[in-house]
Amino acid sequence: MASVEKKRPGKRRAYHSKLRQKQASRTRQSIVEALAEQVCESGRSDFSVAEVAARAEVSERTVYRYFPTRDDLVEGLDEYLEGLEETELPRDGDSMREHMSQVLRFFEDNAALVEAGHLTQIGREVRQRGRERRRETIRETIDVWLEPLPALERRRAHAVFATMFGSATWRAMRRELGLGRAETEATIRWVVDLVVDDLERRRRDAEAR
Repeated sequence: MASVEKKRPGKRRAYHSKLRQKQASRTRQSIVEALAEQVCESGRSDFSVAEVAARAEVSERTVYRYFPTRDDLVEGLDEYLEGLEETELPRDGDSMREHMSQVLRFFEDNAALVEAGHLTQIGREVRQRGRERRRETIRETIDVWLEPLPALERRRAHAVFATMFGSATWRAMRRELGLGRAETEATIRWVVDLVVDDLERRRRDAEAR
């Protein structure tokens, strides 16, 4: 009698489970990208779930299954932007320069989203979340990099990096002052270098005392 190969339901279930997870992840990503497109193009103060669903080619019910509330959608967009903006965390003066260069490239490569972040209600909400996260990252860097300096000087350094080199400064140079991409990057790099060089000098002097 021929032997019958035993099935392995556990492996099959695991395979289908991973497949469903991938499909769910793709659907979620499509919904968030559709929201990002709408925010960039519409200029409205808020977003339409029906339009998000149409752009993502899913039903409104599917949108609500992944994002039950408006806040969940805003959080999803924030996570999406965080993934786009992901850069290596700065640790010292040199990596802070590189970090700022990467942030500038992100602004240029995602100019429509940056603009929407200033002009639409949902964009401002997402921008505020990202700004708070970015400021905390910079604070942690400053505290490690400039540990020898007094708390007041570290606080001033944090204030400079948290405000002067954000999207508002980039947008003012590009949109309001008419600087091109290369000129904007060179200008901000110039100021970053001035600040970093001065802070490095102060740190060395503090360590030598």
